[in-house]
Amino acid sequence: MFLLRRVLYYLASLFTLVRGVRNWPSLIRLINPGPDGVILTLRDGSRYAVRSMMEAWIVKETCLDRNYERYGAAIRDGWTVVDIGAGPGEFAVFTARRAPNSRIFAYEPAPDSAALLEKNLKLNQVRNVEVHAHAVSDKDGFLMLDLSSGVTTQCGEATGARGTGKRIMVRCLALADVLSGLPGGVCHYLKMDCEGAEYGMLLNLDQDALARVRRICLEYHEYAAPHSREDLVQLFQRRGWRVRLSPSKVRRELGFLYAVAPSDRQVD
Repeated sequence: MFLLRRVLYYLASLFTLVRGVRNWPSLIRLINPGPDGVILTLRDGSRYAVRSMMEAWIVKETCLDRNYERYGAAIRDGWTVVDIGAGPGEFAVFTARRAPNSRIFAYEPAPDSAALLEKNLKLNQVRNVEVHAHAVSDKDGFLMLDLSSGVTTQCGEATGARGTGKRIMVRCLALADVLSGLPGGVCHYLKMDCEGAEYGMLLNLDQDALARVRRICLEYHEYAAPHSREDLVQLFQRRGWRVRLSPSKVRRELGFLYAVAPSDRQVD
C-alpha cells in the first residue's frame, strides 16, 4: 500500500508540475542540464532558475502545492518572516510576491544555493527579501557543512556519519541572535528546512527567544539527528503552543510541523 501511494503521489506531482509550468518543455532539458540550468516560468508569472529536477521539484512543492500554506498558514502582508534553509529562494520569492509589504530574512549557507537565491530574487524583481549567506544554529560561530549528497539544497551539518564527504566551513549565527535582531524583535512566521538542524536550534532555544516567534512551520527530518518530531511536539506543548503534525505520505522520515504560540489568538 505504501509503495502504491508513493507511485500515485509522484505521478500526480509530475502532472502538477507540467500543468503549473508555462514553459513545461524546459523540464525535459533538466535530464541533462547545462551549467546554467533552465528558467521555469510558472502560470502566475513568477520565474525560477533551477539546475536539476530536484530544484524544480522544490519549486513545485512550495509554489504549486503550497506546502507551507497547506501544512502551516498563509502569510499575511506586513509580517516579518524568517526563512532558514532558503535553498534556491522559492519560498522567499513566493512569499515576497504575495506579501509585498512584508520583510523576509533568508538564510542559506551553501554558496551555490545562495547564488541561485540571489538570481531568483532578481528574476522576479523582488526587493523585500534580505539575504544572509550564513547558516543558523543554536550558537554563534562556525560549522562544517556536508555537501556529500551532491545536491546543495539537501546539505546539512557535518556531524558523525554525515561528515564523510565533501565539506566546507561556513559562518553560523545563533537563532536567538537572529530573532532579537529583527524589526521590533518579532518574527510572525518562522520557516525552517534545514536537514535536521531544526532540533538543535529549537531544543536549545531559551524561552525569551522563543517568545519572539508567533508561528513556526518546519519540515522535520528524522534521519538526520538523534531526535524525533515528538521531541519538538513535547517542547511546544510544554510551553503552551498549539501543534499540528503532517507526516509525509511518501517518506516516513519526513513531514511538516506547524506550531502557534499561545500569545497569538488569531485563528489560522
